[in-house]
Amino acid sequence: MNMPWYPQVAVDTAAGTVSGVGGGPFYHLVARHSSKCLDLTDN
Repeated sequence: MNMPWYPQVAVDTAAGTVSGVGGGPFYHLVARHSSKCLDLTDN
């Protein structure tokens, strides 16, 4: 499952679209066994 996170959201009401903007996407991963987290950026 791909769930990217963006620091800002752009809403275009004329086109009816919502897209993420601003230096991303960022991915937040958490290990099940240790609950340690890792943040990744895909620029």
